[in-house]
Amino acid sequence: MQLYDLEADIGERRNLIDERPDVVTQLRDLLTTYIHRGRSTPGAAQENWGGCDWKQLWWMRDKASGS
Repeated sequence: MQLYDLEADIGERRNLIDERPDVVTQLRDLLTTYIHRGRSTPGAAQENWGGCDWKQLWWMRDKASGS
């Protein structure tokens, strides 16, 4: 994963992933909510056919398996 402060580092030279675990957790939780709801906009939840098979969604697989 990567996290950049685009206001201060438009060239994406300094990855803040290790310095800002609070932001990482907040964004990961938000993404998880979007996936479970099938949408990021207001309204009724939608069916999500994508699941959590992407390697980038490792935390969702780990949680589902109890790891």
